[in-house]
Amino acid sequence: MLTISAILVALLCTGVQAYFTVQDVNNRTFTFYSKSLDSSNALLCISGAVDKNEYISIGIPPPDEIIPFMFGSDLSIVYYSSKHSSIQLVHGRGMAIERPIFDSDKDSNRTTKQTLVKSESSYKNGVLKACIKRKMNVTSQDGQNLRKGVSSYLWASGSVLSEAPQYHAFNRGAVVNVTLFGLPPTTGKSKTTTKTHTSTFVESKKTTTTASRTVQRPKTKTTAKPKPKPTKSKTFTTSIKVMLPA
Repeated sequence: MLTISAILVALLCTGVQAYFTVQDVNNRTFTFYSKSLDSSNALLCISGAVDKNEYISIGIPPPDEIIPFMFGSDLSIVYYSSKHSSIQLVHGRGMAIERPIFDSDKDSNRTTKQTLVKSESSYKNGVLKACIKRKMNVTSQDGQNLRKGVSSYLWASGSVLSEAPQYHAFNRGAVVNVTLFGLPPTTGKSKTTTKTHTSTFVESKKTTTTASRTVQRPKTKTTAKPKPKPTKSKTFTTSIKVMLPA
């Protein structure tokens, strides 16, 4: 099985321009990396140790989202199919009906504009590597553009039943402030830097903001307003490795 060090060495040797890694609840490492093929196209690769009929996916959210969510995101899913004995690519978008769902191109009669590059893809010793060729800029119907420079992404992993990716209950997350697409070709040496990002999600049923002023009156008692109840929050931490040109 390939180690993380072996993967990183392979990335450096193939001219990869940026990458980030995440870990699932079972401490398995998934790597996402890319390089621009030309001014219009990019090669996106996904790698990780997964079973047959178990997918890894990456999501590109709309550009105006500070914290990325599945709804409206451009989603690419890859897995090794035991039925077809080959790697499969499923492309679609995130929608919401009570909860986020995956709307595939096939289910909505859309033409998939992404292509699995078979010569760059493999499934060996339980490690999946799938590389996808796609346009940097697309129409809104085809998905989201690959934004140059710092951006945010989604990832997930789950099972595949009857060639249909299933909902990911635990293995999912958001990666923020990383550079993955659109870098110019690198020259010379590269250096690796590690960043840790902590994002906080705040859950509240209703938030009210009140503007007020204080008027002083003689011999008038003031009653202190009750303090608002603290808002519950959930915090998760994602460790990200980003390779930057020297």
